Amino acid sequence: MVSYTPGTGTSASLRNSSAALSLPGSIVPGWLAAYPDEPLSPLTPHYSGDHLVQVGSGGEITLRLERYVTVSPSARELGVWENVFLTAGPGGGAGDPATVGGADSATVEVSANGIDFFSAGTFTFNWFGNYWADIESKGDLTGSVIADFGRPFTGSLSGFDGLSFTQTIAQLDGTAGGTWLDLDASGLSEVGWVRFTGVAPGSTLELDGVSINSDLAGAETVPEPSVTTLVLLSLAGGLAKHVQKKRLHAD
Repeated sequence: MVSYTPGTGTSASLRNSSAALSLPGSIVPGWLAAYPDEPLSPLTPHYSGDHLVQVGSGGEITLRLERYVTVSPSARELGVWENVFLTAGPGGGAGDPATVGGADSATVEVSANGIDFFSAGTFTFNWFGNYWADIESKGDLTGSVIADFGRPFTGSLSGFDGLSFTQTIAQLDGTAGGTWLDLDASGLSEVGWVRFTGVAPGSTLELDGVSINSDLAGAETVPEPSVTTLVLLSLAGGLAKHVQKKRLHAD
């Protein structure tokens, strides 16, 4: 976490900026006894401040990626999970035609050094997420295979038309879904920092997690030194020079 400004229209319960760190959680907590816990799936996104951080108009959130991602003209580099959901049909699976709810838009800026940011464009986050690759119902809280958060899903929304829950999970082909972004417009060769900003007035962005394409993973990113660290380094350097002068004088 580098910085966070909530912006206007955000909920006080959705301002925990650390919720954007790490991948989306596997469980969506239920509401009282009538609404039990469910797995994170295309039909059940996260909604609470334990998992989401909200950004409104005039706000921003800046994150440092664990590793650089190489910008490739032939692949999408960055995956984003928001609280988007696949609208359910009469049988509890996808509707026919398949539609989504909860989609939001924001401008994405990226950086190679954590200081100079360049716009990669304004994107609409309209793809749902998923945690388990092998569950068969919304009652399965755990599976044996975690979906791949580092592999972009390249299918189409129409491919989910009328599918059952089990078929919907299978259609994701082992991936965790998410909206995958092409960062070519930034002009950078690699990206280690990402900023979400430019949310339209009256709208909010609910960020659940960010991941890079594992096939394009580079070296670990190194955080920029803080002002305090720079001051301490300066003091240490001054002290070293002072000691060296005393030794020269003594000799």
